[in-house]
Amino acid sequence: MSVPLSRNTDGVPIGVQFMARFGDEATLLRLAAQLEAARPWAHCRPPLAGA
Repeated sequence: MSVPLSRNTDGVPIGVQFMARFGDEATLLRLAAQLEAARPWAHCRPPLAGA
């Protein structure tokens, strides 16, 4: 999975990719939940082009 854990100087999200063993999506979902709790990103939006 790719999660937006950082932003560049323009505010555009930079994704970090995580992988798990084949068929182990549950581990990735647990990791995503923990990362979201520690550093929420759902409210972050990149700036509008030309704004």
